[in-house]
Amino acid sequence: MKYNHVFIDVFNLHHRLKNKSLNNFARANNVVDYILDVKNKLEPGGDIYLLFDPLPKVDLIEKSTFRNQITSRQEINKDYKSNRIKDAEDLIVISMVFKYFEYRGETFKSVKNQSCEADDFVESLVNSLEGTIALVSTDLDWAKYISDRVYFINGSWDKPMTKDEFKERFGYNPSVLFLTLY
Repeated sequence: MKYNHVFIDVFNLHHRLKNKSLNNFARANNVVDYILDVKNKLEPGGDIYLLFDPLPKVDLIEKSTFRNQITSRQEINKDYKSNRIKDAEDLIVISMVFKYFEYRGETFKSVKNQSCEADDFVESLVNSLEGTIALVSTDLDWAKYISDRVYFINGSWDKPMTKDEFKERFGYNPSVLFLTLY
């Protein structure tokens, strides 16, 4: 199947492909190669939205290691994602991926904001675009947007999760209410 639009949760993709034995350039290259391969999943004229969580603007290692940089969600709930291990090298890799795609043409659209996470952009993008959409993430929160034209890729491209498959697996239609309670 080919799609008009593909949304990729870049941090999520990086963590899925991460190989600690590789250096930062090789890790960034793995993410870039995956994203470039996604072009084969696009209809002619299609586009790829690269959705990023907030990235520090300066000195990634110092800012992420020694300063308490918080997102707007952490201002509301200080424990939000507090259990995640912070790896300054992850931010370096993600920054390299962002810079690589900054000038790669109209096919690639990088979406980031210092106070919003990748998840925060999905709903408005889905509602503003026409045609078929593939959501690439292992974050089940994205599954709430599955519909007759929106597919969830959380594993193989050969088996995208559809509305019917979601209902068969979980017993409910994909929705904000179900996924919040789940």
